[in-house]
Parts: sequence; C-alpha cells; structure tokens
Amino acid sequence: MPHQARIPDEVYAELYTIKHSFEHLLAPNRISDAPSVQDIVNVALRRLIKDWQDPEKQNLLHNELLEQRRIARTKMGRKEKS
Repeated sequence: MPHQARIPDEVYAELYTIKHSFEHLLAPNRISDAPSVQDIVNVALRRLIKDWQDPEKQNLLHNELLEQRRIARTKMGRKEKS
C-alpha cells in the first residue's frame, strides 16, 4: 500500500534538479526515459535500507536520523517567511 511523506521544499528542489540533469543528457525524443522524482526517491530509500542493514553504516545513519528529527522538531509550528 503506497504512503505519502512530506518532503521539505529544498530537498524536493534537489530531487527535481537530479531529474532535470537526466533530461539534458537524453535526446529530445527520449526525455520520457529520464527517471521521475519517484524513481529517484525509491533508489534513495533502497540505499537507506541497505545502509541500515550494514552494522558499520548503521551507527552513522542512526545519528543522522536523530539529528534530522531534532531539526524537524525545532521547526514545528514555525511559519516560513516569504
């Protein structure tokens, strides 16, 4: 069953930049062969899971995930200034 996740605007912009870079490498009639943002996210998630299963990488990933949660919590309830 698919689920949605919120992605910060700056992360989505980077994902779109990756997608766009593929489009520039392809012939105009092959642009649809470029990976979608969803394809890029799927590859990234598979890498995350693979890293989590590697005991040497898991500790670093654990710390990074806890730091991400801390940052997200500090931003909760804040309105972005335009």
